[in-house]
Amino acid sequence: MHPDETIGQAIEVLREYGVSQMPVVKPGAGHPDVMAAEVVGSVVEQELLDAMFSKSASLDDPLEKHMSAPLPQVGSGEPVADLMAVLGRAAAAIVLVEGKPTGVVSRQDLLSFLARTGK
Repeated sequence: MHPDETIGQAIEVLREYGVSQMPVVKPGAGHPDVMAAEVVGSVVEQELLDAMFSKSASLDDPLEKHMSAPLPQVGSGEPVADLMAVLGRAAAAIVLVEGKPTGVVSRQDLLSFLARTGK
């Protein structure tokens, strides 16, 4: 998402992909060429819900007015213990490969991994 896109557009993307948070990147930045420094914020489902419920936000508002801080970043080769520490402070993190965001990993993803591997 970009800061000039609307809350309504962000909600559609959250629903389409079944996620609860996602990065916001500088206007003009586009996947797959986004660099970590171009991540300027995040969309967090709970914060949008609170803003919509309290009527401090509307579907037509730009994300820029309601975006949260950027998600923390982890390298793709980081040990699981490091990811656990990051996810202790945040619900999700951006995964970087060679300085480029390639995905988002959530607490649910980590829990599923640990359940599968028994680690």
